[in-house]
Amino acid sequence: MPLGWLLSYGAPLLYLFGLFFFILFGLLLGAAVYRVAAPGRPYSRVSLVVGTTLMVGVCWWVSLAKEIREIPTDMAEEVVRGTRDIGDRPVEVFRQEVAREIESFFQKHYPPGGMIGTVRWIVISGELRPGDVANLKRTIRREQRGPGWAIRVTLSIAMLGFGVGSQTFGLKSDGKSVQPSAGAAPE
Repeated sequence: MPLGWLLSYGAPLLYLFGLFFFILFGLLLGAAVYRVAAPGRPYSRVSLVVGTTLMVGVCWWVSLAKEIREIPTDMAEEVVRGTRDIGDRPVEVFRQEVAREIESFFQKHYPPGGMIGTVRWIVISGELRPGDVANLKRTIRREQRGPGWAIRVTLSIAMLGFGVGSQTFGLKSDGKSVQPSAGAAPE
């Protein structure tokens, strides 16, 4: 779960560079699991597939859920940076109001709102225009949006799975060297 939290910060890096971290953290997670589980090997293929899938799924889901849940707040921060006059409200109050307006916008225009609505918004549009949100004066966009975002999300789970699996699937063998068969010629 902590790795998923960290990945949520790396995932949206420019030019899909964040995908590198999914492989790297997958290798680290897989290596740690290998180290702990190695004394009990060999494990069945089913156990390794189920265990690896669960680890990858939880880590990826935490990363994705954190990224999606923070979008209204991140977009509100963009609005705050682009607004010169927020009245006599403190900045934090203004930011929270805008984030609530953005969440409301997602719920109204991308039902059912919440995480599903936010994902729909990212894939379909990924931008907010003046009039979408009361205090928005200029169009703001997510850097990664549309089909590119969906491709990045799909690649991220594949790369995380590769990183973890490349380490954990080695637990299938017992770690002993292969003995030559009885009729084999000596080297």
